[in-house]
Amino acid sequence: MAVDCAHDGDACDAQLWGFMQTVFDAEAREGILQYIGFDKDQIAEKAKAFEQGVGVPELSLAESKAAPSMTYDQGSRRFRE
Repeated sequence: MAVDCAHDGDACDAQLWGFMQTVFDAEAREGILQYIGFDKDQIAEKAKAFEQGVGVPELSLAESKAAPSMTYDQGSRRFRE
């Protein structure tokens, strides 16, 4: 459908149908990100550079799960460990 619209000279319909084809693809999430111009590898590199620039420590999943759990105390209306 997108090719037909593009061939007929209707750029807006071609773009819409191209996006719809992407949405219903088996790898829709990846396709949508590519369609709108996001590159996950480039984003990961920039995020890593940002984290290093502001000094965010690297935590393993095990370390992040080692943090104490928090519960909400209705009486005091505060969170506590």
